[in-house]
Amino acid sequence: MLRSLGRAGLAALAVLSVSPAPAAGEAEGERSPAADRVLERAFRNRYEIDTREFIEVVVRNPESELSRRRLAVATKRIGGRLHSLGRFTAPEYLRGMTILSIENARGSGDHFVYLRELAKLRRISIGHRADAFMGTDLTYEDFERRRVEHYRAELWPPTVLGGEPVDVVSAAPRYPSGYARVEFWIARSDAAILETRYFKQQTDSPYKVIHALRADTQQLGGHALPTRILVENLARGTQTEVWIQQLSVDPGLDDAIFSAAAVEIGRPIPGLER
Repeated sequence: MLRSLGRAGLAALAVLSVSPAPAAGEAEGERSPAADRVLERAFRNRYEIDTREFIEVVVRNPESELSRRRLAVATKRIGGRLHSLGRFTAPEYLRGMTILSIENARGSGDHFVYLRELAKLRRISIGHRADAFMGTDLTYEDFERRRVEHYRAELWPPTVLGGEPVDVVSAAPRYPSGYARVEFWIARSDAAILETRYFKQQTDSPYKVIHALRADTQQLGGHALPTRILVENLARGTQTEVWIQQLSVDPGLDDAIFSAAAVEIGRPIPGLER
C-alpha cells in the first residue's frame, strides 16, 4: 500500500497522521514508567536476538534515479553488547568494504570501516554518527541498538496505524544525536516498531520517517522482525527501500567474526559468504 502512494502521498501521510497529545497525568519531560515499559518490550523484540541476513538497499532520488547496494550482515550480542558486521557484495566498486559496529557503554556505538584500497580498519568519528550511510537515507546511528535508558520518554494515548492498534512513545535522546525527538509507533499485539518518526528541535513535522511494513514482518524465534523497510527523508525528498533476505535468527556465529582482525583478513560470514 505504501509503495503505491509514492513520495508525495507518503509525505502527506506522515504530516496528516498527527501525533496524539501526552497521556493524562504525564507532564512533558517527566520520566514515564508506562512509556518505559512499552519501549522495553519493543526494544527487547527488536534487539534481543542474533541475526544473519542479506540486505539489499535501493535509493530513489527526486529525479527517479536508482542506486542499489547489497550487503551480507550479521549481528550478535557479546557480553551484553550488540555487535554488527556488514560487508558489501555489490556494486563492484564497493565489494569488500566492511562496516563493524560495537555497542559501547556510552549509549551509542563505535563504528569502523574497512576499505580494500587501504587494507586497514578506520574508526568513524562520533561526530559523523548522524551522517548519511553510503548515500542512503539511513545514518550510522540508525544501526545502533536502542535501550530504554537512552531516552526521556512519554507515552501518548493509543491510536491506530494502518488499521492496527498501536502505542505511541515520544522520546528525547539523553546522548548527543542527530535528532531532537523521536516517536516510536509500536504494535500493541507483538511490540513490532511499525513506524519511527524523527524530529528536529522545535518542529512539529518529522524530517524522516521509517516504515517497517506489517505485510513484510516475519515471526521468527518469538520475535516480530521486519523484512522490508521504507525510509523517507521528507527534507530531501528521497526514499531508501531496504529488503532483508535469507533472514535467520540465532545462527550461532563465532564471536571472533566481530573483531578487527577478522575484518582485516576478510573472514567470511558463515552461511552467507565463502
